[in-house]
Amino acid sequence: MPSPRAKPVRVSALLSLLKQSVGRAFRSVLVSGELIDPLLSQRGHLYFRLRDGEAELKAVMWARDVEKLRFGVEHGQDVVVRGSMDIYPQRGELQLVVSSLLRSGRGQKLLQLQKLRDKLRQDGLFDRKRKPLPKYPRRIGVVSSVGSAVIHDIYQSLQKRFPCCSLILSPSSVGGARAELELLEALKKLLGRVDVVIVARGGGSFEDLLPFSSEALVRFAAQFPLPLVSAVGHGSDQTLLDLVADHTAPTPTAAAVLVCPDEAEERVGLRQFQRRLEQSMRSRLSSEKELVQNLFGRCLLHQPQRRLKRQRECISLLPQRLAHRMSRSLREEKLRQSYLKKSLVRRLSDIV
Repeated sequence: MPSPRAKPVRVSALLSLLKQSVGRAFRSVLVSGELIDPLLSQRGHLYFRLRDGEAELKAVMWARDVEKLRFGVEHGQDVVVRGSMDIYPQRGELQLVVSSLLRSGRGQKLLQLQKLRDKLRQDGLFDRKRKPLPKYPRRIGVVSSVGSAVIHDIYQSLQKRFPCCSLILSPSSVGGARAELELLEALKKLLGRVDVVIVARGGGSFEDLLPFSSEALVRFAAQFPLPLVSAVGHGSDQTLLDLVADHTAPTPTAAAVLVCPDEAEERVGLRQFQRRLEQSMRSRLSSEKELVQNLFGRCLLHQPQRRLKRQRECISLLPQRLAHRMSRSLREEKLRQSYLKKSLVRRLSDIV
């Protein structure tokens, strides 16, 4: 029970706190139930309620998401919705803001997919380090169906941007019961043969894209040793393969642009680098030339040739000076010996 001295909170402030708390706690939820009293407003928003026999929840689906619905909604339908919880502060009501709505059969598959997503996330598959793309790939592998527009689009983009690389197709069906196994085999066949792999297919329904969310394929892709690019469906579609791939692209054409450089842009870059290198070399040569000239000037200032000439002259006089000094030393030595001899003779005569 709050203290009598506690400062009261305004209704709007309390609801604002609740709105923040609910938004953080229920950012993404999957809810199944019976769709009750759908109402499409003039602005295109869809209002309805979800009921399961024991409880009922108000829901709203904004016009931008309503436009993506591929079937009409009816009262009493069993559905599965994805969305987030929110507080409508003007009336203090809790409501579910729906981003996608599926019929029950499809909804069960979505629930299974969500469980698999949670399992793979707990196993750390979505948090692994992504492999970088090679800057200049020589061979690009593509996993897709034979003869599809996907292959044509990728090939045309590669030829236009980087014609020196080659495309290796590893064919696989991209929909149906056999797609999961064929996609796995197609990936295995590219090991050791290419530098990067694109897994691609065009748009399709939720069911069409399910093979790209199979557990076996996703786990294999997570351990795939080559850089892997997922280009499955349209930009709004997302498969579990997208979550483990090293890179994703909204379309196959965008994937081709992603994996290879533009040769024309590379040539422009090389020319610019060449000009910068030449300018740098000219600047370096100029500075080195200036340094040599300064050193040469300093050498002239100190006149090393004259110093060498004087040293040579000094060296050439050394024998003459040595002979003169030795001659003088001999004369002095003879005089000293003569003096010693005379002195010795006088002393001997004194003794006798």
